[in-house]
Amino acid sequence: MYKILKDLRLYYGYTQQEVADALHVSRSTITGYESGKDIVPLKRLNDLANFYHTTIDYLVGISPTMEEVKEFHEFNRKQVSKNLKDFREKHNRPVRKGFI
Repeated sequence: MYKILKDLRLYYGYTQQEVADALHVSRSTITGYESGKDIVPLKRLNDLANFYHTTIDYLVGISPTMEEVKEFHEFNRKQVSKNLKDFREKHNRPVRKGFI
């Protein structure tokens, strides 16, 4: 998990201080998380997942790659759009411009 946190930070181009400021913690806290010296509390894990637009599963290594997480979100977005379109067609509701 610790390597993933650092990799994400570098991928997005953030400094440890920028991540720390966003999460309202000290830079040394982020350093501890990224080095494995400190255990990341569940609340902070959730904050990190939200900050990096990913899942806790990905952060802890259950979800194998960030690409798979992105594919999952894209699939869900498409599925929700399809379901909404099907619902509107079934109930004779017009599709508003800008939707689907």
